[in-house]
Amino acid sequence: MKSKIIKVLYSSRTRRDFHSIYAGAMRYIWTPKISIEGKWLEALGYHIGDHIKVEYDEQGIHIRPLTAMEQKSLEQTQATKKLENKIVELTKAKTMIEAETAALSMVAERKADYPATSEIQPSSI
Repeated sequence: MKSKIIKVLYSSRTRRDFHSIYAGAMRYIWTPKISIEGKWLEALGYHIGDHIKVEYDEQGIHIRPLTAMEQKSLEQTQATKKLENKIVELTKAKTMIEAETAALSMVAERKADYPATSEIQPSSI
């Protein structure tokens, strides 16, 4: 088994702090970060765009590619989520169209509210 020595770096994130004397002030939070890159990953079967599973316990971190079954399950979950989002989007659009249709129907008057053309008398000048 080959090995690499990698340094744990830091990553900074901003967080809005509502409990400070300056309401809504931003503060930085430092978190540990491990970055792994290199052609050697591709040689081991990790390709750009692949999903991996990161498992961890007290002994360490284990990284592995998803199995075919896990990949299919992930794709199914993503497709379901995408479909649910589309349904919500279409429901909002339908509600908006119905509201606009209701508003437009109130603008127009019925034909019966206008006098018939034969009843209109031209005004004399």
